[in-house]
Amino acid sequence: MSILLAVSAQGSVLAAGALLLVGSLVLVVTRRFGVALALYVVYLGMLDGYVKLGTGSETIAVVRTILLAVIVAASVLAIVTDRRRVSLPRGTVLVVAFVLVALVQIANPGNPNLLKPIGSLRQEIEFVPLFFLAYATVRREADLQNLLLLLVAVAASNGIANLIQYNLSPEQFASWGPGYRDRIFGTPGGVTGRIFNDGSVGGRARPFGLGPDAGSGGVAGLLGACAVVALIVKPRVTFFGSATAVRGIAVAAVPFVLLAVVLSLTRAVIIATVLALVVQALLLARRQLIPLILFGALAFGVGGTIIEQATSGSSGGNGLARYTSIAPGQLLSVTRSERGGSFAIFPTYVAKYPFGAGLGGVGPSTGFQGAVRPEEKLNGEMQLNVTLLDLGVPGLVLLAAFIGFVLRRVMLLRTLTDPTAQAQLVALAGPFVGILALAVTASPLTGAPAGPFFWATAGVLCYWLRGYDKPSRAHRRIAARGRGARDPRSTALPRISPPHPSLGEGPG
Repeated sequence: MSILLAVSAQGSVLAAGALLLVGSLVLVVTRRFGVALALYVVYLGMLDGYVKLGTGSETIAVVRTILLAVIVAASVLAIVTDRRRVSLPRGTVLVVAFVLVALVQIANPGNPNLLKPIGSLRQEIEFVPLFFLAYATVRREADLQNLLLLLVAVAASNGIANLIQYNLSPEQFASWGPGYRDRIFGTPGGVTGRIFNDGSVGGRARPFGLGPDAGSGGVAGLLGACAVVALIVKPRVTFFGSATAVRGIAVAAVPFVLLAVVLSLTRAVIIATVLALVVQALLLARRQLIPLILFGALAFGVGGTIIEQATSGSSGGNGLARYTSIAPGQLLSVTRSERGGSFAIFPTYVAKYPFGAGLGGVGPSTGFQGAVRPEEKLNGEMQLNVTLLDLGVPGLVLLAAFIGFVLRRVMLLRTLTDPTAQAQLVALAGPFVGILALAVTASPLTGAPAGPFFWATAGVLCYWLRGYDKPSRAHRRIAARGRGARDPRSTALPRISPPHPSLGEGPG
């Protein structure tokens, strides 16, 4: 019976995946690229992890790869058939070099076979196309706000899932599917169990949300936390309704976004979210700080009460006690004890594997088609080690250079003169910095939802701040005609869109 149920579940998922791909094809053929990308975001944030763990099939993850490939192929085809002039974003050289280094790693002698590195390329370059797609599609303030609303919807959905999972025993949670059981209880010689002792009988499993592993729902909450603030402080009219309606949606989502972060029971996510909100506050104009502070105080007060009530019916124990170890007095000692070994071994890896140990030796692709360096247990507990072992020092340097390039654009956000566009872009920049903080304890760039967000945010910032460092005379003339004496480097520039804003660049 269980086999029949598993087969029927996988059949349902495959049927849904087929419908999703057909729908995406229709959207890209009709050149609704923005809608197709929105569908991709929803799939990543709400379905990808759930269907993979619910069916116990790792190969089901190929659906998201095919979905993105369809959108990319259709975009390239539209550019070729229309013979449009295309202007690539700044930073393209770094991105292309990064991809080339990844491709060269297929020939690394540490790879056990040919299939292993080809399949393991996904964890390094799967989401890179989002850098170019986001640059080409998110070109209006309405696009920015719709993206923030999507992030809030994904975060709220993961908050609801976290609440349900928090109140389940490990056995009840494992009944969601074979993939959940493997991760919750662990597998011999493979996955480590996700159960910790919280004082209850049998312990507690950290919630997954709708993601593929423990804490994934919290990462979705991190991405939506700053978006909620921006939609409350600076909403604008969209097809969803008036600015007041948008603000109302954001306010209603606050408790669920808070649940996504707090009930992930992941200390690094709490720290990253606080850092993201601090970055958001520092980047916004001073006149917006007072409502931001008041909103933060209200959210913590109301949210704390909601969380206390929501978790009071759980089966004994207190999972939130896990956060006592990140008190200011204990944070450094806990980090040193849990990740000190990962930092300590990094110089050894630099000397031993300067050109990489082989693709997929660590990270999500570890168990795919053989083992890299089976004689050695490789440490992939933080992004630094994962990138070094996969791509060597060249790949790590290129990734660091690209991050520095994007952070430069993050700093430029302080000088934007359009307050609405500034607030919405800062809502993306805050979590971008938060993801970098997560890289100390995990490898967020190798999976969803942090990896797609990283590359897409980079593309959005490159578009909205294009020419901002050194505005051309043409930009100055266009801005002067459009907005009088305003700063020619304001966000008026990115609103100069081609006839088909989803593809290429128009005049100017």
